[in-house]
Amino acid sequence: MGFETNNRLIIDHHNVPTEDTIGGKHYKFRSKLERNWAAYLEFLKQSGEIYDWRFEQTRFIFADETRGAKEFLVDFDILNNDWTLEYHETKGWLQGKDVTKFKRVARYQPQVKITLVMSGKQKKDANRIRQISKYAERVIYAPDIFRQVRGIVNLI
Repeated sequence: MGFETNNRLIIDHHNVPTEDTIGGKHYKFRSKLERNWAAYLEFLKQSGEIYDWRFEQTRFIFADETRGAKEFLVDFDILNNDWTLEYHETKGWLQGKDVTKFKRVARYQPQVKITLVMSGKQKKDANRIRQISKYAERVIYAPDIFRQVRGIVNLI
C-alpha cells in the first residue's frame, strides 16, 4: 500500500521528478524547476559568470532545536569566480517550515547567504516571502530569468 517515492512527490507537492544529464553529470531532480535552474547554472558556468555549482551537497544541521526543522539540505551550492560561496534554494511555493529553515540558518550560520528561487509570483506566498526576505540574501523569480535565456539554455 503506500506510494512510490516519485508518485508521492507528485501527489503531495505537484512536483514532477526529472532525471537529466547536465554538464556531463547525471542528476535526479525533485522538480522541473530544480532541473531548469541547474541548466541555467551550467550556462553561467560555461559562460564564465560562475566558477562551478553543485546539487544537494550542503546540509545545515540544527542540533539544538527540539521542534520544527532540524536540518536543511540546500538545493544548489554556487562557487563564484572570486571563490565566495552562495546557496540557492528552489521552491514552487512556500510552507511554514521553509521560513523556519531560513530563519535557523540566519541564526546559527549568519555568514551564510541563501537565495530563494521561486517558480513564480503567487499571492498565497506573499506573506511567507515577506518573512523569508528578512533572512534570505534575495528572492529571484525563475520565470523572469528563463524568459531571457529561452533558446540559449535547454529548458523543459
